[in-house]
Amino acid sequence: MRLSDLIRIAFSNLWRRKLRTFLTVLAVVIGATLVTLTVSLGAGLQSFIVDQFGLLMPQDALFVSSSQSFFDAQGNRPQEINITDIEEPFQKEDLESIRAIDGVERIDFSINVPAVYISPEGSDKIYTVFINTAPDYEAETRQLVAGMHFAEDTSGECLITYNYLESFGWNDAESALGRQVTIAVGKINLYAPEIKEYTFTVVGVIQRTLNANEVLIPMSDAKDMARFYRGNPNIYTEEQPGSFLRVKVTDEALVMQVADEIKRLGFNAITPDEILAEINNVFNIIQFALSAFGLIALVVAAIGIINTLMMAIY
Repeated sequence: MRLSDLIRIAFSNLWRRKLRTFLTVLAVVIGATLVTLTVSLGAGLQSFIVDQFGLLMPQDALFVSSSQSFFDAQGNRPQEINITDIEEPFQKEDLESIRAIDGVERIDFSINVPAVYISPEGSDKIYTVFINTAPDYEAETRQLVAGMHFAEDTSGECLITYNYLESFGWNDAESALGRQVTIAVGKINLYAPEIKEYTFTVVGVIQRTLNANEVLIPMSDAKDMARFYRGNPNIYTEEQPGSFLRVKVTDEALVMQVADEIKRLGFNAITPDEILAEINNVFNIIQFALSAFGLIALVVAAIGIINTLMMAIY
């Protein structure tokens, strides 16, 4: 029997078993689609996260910690540490040592302000809020849909994310400009709560981001809030700078060099590239897992093809 006869008989048998053939083809389509979808979804999500990160952190700055490395505490088991690894805040002399490094342009405090709620003017409703603050060079990386960035030395102004507009009942980004919001901060003692409210004028609206609750405020206001929250009027000064710093370099090419010098001083520094590397490592694992599931489906479909063809040939 010639090869052409075998092919003709095989296709003839496939056509006689239309349902079986259709189900096999469907399995192949589903398997191939699943592989393509999972890989594309993982790649798209990774690209989105990386782009969002670029909007939040400039490439010519790095984070500095007085304690152990940012990622040393991660892992699947407890890590051995030395007594010197226990967090101790920076001292004034430490700031002077970092400023003396070639390529360092400026040092700013990394201020943490846990707020209780935010409320728009003319409303008794309150909403969740994440207070963020940054030096002007970092705040300007935020993409605005309306308004402008506030000046570094200003006070009482803020940027809100676009997501707040619907919650507040404001029609559009332009209508939010000039309106006031109230942000409440509670003292750290939960058993004797004391809340203080701060009023801000909206001067800009940030485009939609991963953090839908972000409100960006000037560093002077953030210091006042943090001092009230911790009950310490001296924190975030040269004498009490805290445990985390933002360090800006004069040139993006010097970021790794400055980070190495800071580590030689006994501190820990993390650059934007290192943060992106950690993000990419996580997504590489996710991509591998998604691809594995898709390949399993494709293998099952391939087995179905083999079975259908063999039955047709027999």
